[in-house]
Amino acid sequence: MNRTQDRFVPDNLVTGTHHLMKSLNRGVILGLLRRETSLSRIELSKLTGLDAKTITNLVREMLQEKIVVAAGYQKKKMGRNPKIINLNEDYGYSLGIDLGASHVRAGLVNFKAGLVFCREEFITRRDNRVSIVEKIVRGCRLILEEFPDKREKIRAVCLAAPGFLNREKGEIIRSVNLPGFTSVPIGKILRRELGLPFYLEESSRAMARAEGLFGAAKDHKSFILLDLGVGLGTGIVINRHLYRGVEEMAGEIGHIVVEVKGDRCHCGRRGCLETVASGAALARLGRIGRSESGIDARALALAARNGDTAAVGLFNRAGSFLGLGLANLINLFDIPVIIISGRLAEAGDLILDPMKRSLREHLLFLTDRKIRLVKGQLGEDSALLGAASLAWDELFTPSF
Repeated sequence: MNRTQDRFVPDNLVTGTHHLMKSLNRGVILGLLRRETSLSRIELSKLTGLDAKTITNLVREMLQEKIVVAAGYQKKKMGRNPKIINLNEDYGYSLGIDLGASHVRAGLVNFKAGLVFCREEFITRRDNRVSIVEKIVRGCRLILEEFPDKREKIRAVCLAAPGFLNREKGEIIRSVNLPGFTSVPIGKILRRELGLPFYLEESSRAMARAEGLFGAAKDHKSFILLDLGVGLGTGIVINRHLYRGVEEMAGEIGHIVVEVKGDRCHCGRRGCLETVASGAALARLGRIGRSESGIDARALALAARNGDTAAVGLFNRAGSFLGLGLANLINLFDIPVIIISGRLAEAGDLILDPMKRSLREHLLFLTDRKIRLVKGQLGEDSALLGAASLAWDELFTPSF
């Protein structure tokens, strides 16, 4: 949406039949309520540019359909207090799943993107393709059993997964950080096991969706989400639409080559950014010369904060390479807002300070550009919430 003279209008607004225009206008209103939570009819009229009669009629219909609910009155210093409305959280639900290299998180999410319930299972070295899929199915079934009264209102099961996907077929083509995940028909499996419609999104893009709709980026039309985890990824949003590329391979920052003769990556090439700056890389490099076999990036961060100079050096090196990769993306796309998210971001200044120094060194025309690095607001729930939001896209003005 473009904000012009304090009005929100969809980028792809078109003229057409009464039914089409009505559907678009409803979508605009619902999209505003998804971002702003509660608004009065007067505010909706100002923000959309629609006249008061149109707003009143549309809101009346949505109240009758129980898509929205009355939410009291807005307090004003002068004049009448206008009634406000917001989305009806009980209108429907979706099952959101965050499949990561180290975990499976399944949650029940309401229409207002509230996380009602969540359960998590960890992925271990003993797991394989079959056992991981079983964990996904088990997580969803346990939620359905826990909330039998919500079963009829659950709209879909929505999965955020890392790697290369065929969203239309519901297939994980390849995920290098998950054992055996090549040509996995995950949509077919979950539709059969759960009896629900299925939607699929790449993990970093799901995180970008969530932060753009409900989190740190909801006031920004264009931004890049940098996902720092076991692997590395980005979600690139331009004018409130995810940029995917022709083959949906855009934003694979983890596979930018930063060392031509570097270590071998899971993808088969050498010197990818993931080999030097991901959580997996830090864990692997941190185990060298140490007696502890179970050390991971979180344990390495603790060692660094306790004065382990070798650990500090690893974070400095990783952060420097991250800054280089991020500078390349900013120079290429000219997007100045960067949302930092993912579990590795919990290391804080250990990795972010060297990243910022490297970014300043490699960014084109730094003195004339205002680059904003913003911490994500949704934490470990971002991928799950972004996936769950897919279930409701048809109701809202098209975006992401």
